[in-house]
Amino acid sequence: MEETSKIEKLEAFEEIVKCLSGAVAGRVLYPLGHPTVQQAIEKTYHSMSELLKKRKDFSLGLIENELVFEDISISGETNTSLKGFIEHLKERAVERISFFSGLKIEELKQFIETLSLSPKELTGKGGLSKDLSREKITSITCGSFYLPEVQKKERLPALSSKDLKELYTESLVPIKELISCIESGKSVDLKGVSKVIQGLVDNISFDKTALFNLALLKAHDDYTFTHALDVSLLNMAQGKMLGFKENILHDLGMAGILHDVGKEFVPGEILRKPSKLTEEEMEAMKKHPVDGAKLLRKTKYAGDLACIVAFEHHLCYDLSGYPTLSRKRKLNLASMITTISDHYDALTTTRPYKKSMVQEKALRLMLGFSGKIFEPILLSHFIRAIGLYKAGDSVKLDTGEIGIVHQENQDLLRPQVKIVLNKDGEKVSEVVELREKDSRGDYLRSILSKVDPEE
Repeated sequence: MEETSKIEKLEAFEEIVKCLSGAVAGRVLYPLGHPTVQQAIEKTYHSMSELLKKRKDFSLGLIENELVFEDISISGETNTSLKGFIEHLKERAVERISFFSGLKIEELKQFIETLSLSPKELTGKGGLSKDLSREKITSITCGSFYLPEVQKKERLPALSSKDLKELYTESLVPIKELISCIESGKSVDLKGVSKVIQGLVDNISFDKTALFNLALLKAHDDYTFTHALDVSLLNMAQGKMLGFKENILHDLGMAGILHDVGKEFVPGEILRKPSKLTEEEMEAMKKHPVDGAKLLRKTKYAGDLACIVAFEHHLCYDLSGYPTLSRKRKLNLASMITTISDHYDALTTTRPYKKSMVQEKALRLMLGFSGKIFEPILLSHFIRAIGLYKAGDSVKLDTGEIGIVHQENQDLLRPQVKIVLNKDGEKVSEVVELREKDSRGDYLRSILSKVDPEE
């Protein structure tokens, strides 16, 4: 990337902001096809294109009443013409806008068209970031700044279910941007991902239950992004259970997010294939640990642990997995932790080629591979933690019934449950024993998932 002097950066920044704010203001007043709007968009596109000839990407940030570009900021308090644009962004909860090389004028037009909507209209579309994704705009991303760093390290208040969901959604933003950069061959910057992990560590690492619950929300709409975040959360939960310090939790979280990054080099038709892979396709899939490790090795802020985990997470505890090794090696503890997180999330999440597995069934299946795929002691700890249904937990059963855990049993996966809604949604009150089986030896009921009592 060519270095630009601070004066040149300031001039470029001021020109882009002036043009962009003018284009948005013009579109608010006139139709998109109006000559005034078209000229403003063309001028904005020209100024952005000039900067993108010198760099692969750039971002504008909004912090309080200032627009920020790297180490340069412009205050809305001292620049009255800019004040309205800053308020416009604030009202639409836009704190960060990133532009990438390859930007097309059609993308910029759609971006300005969407940004000119009223806050209510934009909310109805799911927000600016979601609308850009829906329109398949890849050269512009936007959203909120990442989780604020916590200055004080004392125990923080427990987060509500609503807070957890918001935290989960916000944490996906930099993961999506990371994958988008890799797919398009743009420069990869892990600072945003690292900051999210640190934010998660600071906000909820005091409570491993919060980490588990965040990973188990399963409000997923895109497996690639959510799987990375889920594995990261489950890694940190396991690390917290083992008493790791915060810096190690951060590295475990980073390794979880990046463990499958090599899959971005596997053809999409193989990743999304609904049927069993051919031998040739499986060989292509098996390359992703090595490809991922190679990419991370040359990526700033990745760290050694993420490289190791990317390479080792499919090797299996008994080294029967892939890639093929020239000699035996002792697996890194983080790799064995990630293998557990990776398999559990994959088993319990719906994919193009399979339905999600009931939590209890997934854990029992994993237990059958203890000592083979999974390190036995780690797996035992994991099952006890994730399979522990506490009295008062709201759960959905595979029968369609909704209940509340009444009492734990020795089999931690099968507590007594008080049914409060039958499969038709009618209120009932009946305590059932999840260890009960039918004449064929199958369980009458199993827990499908925890549910949010507020919903």
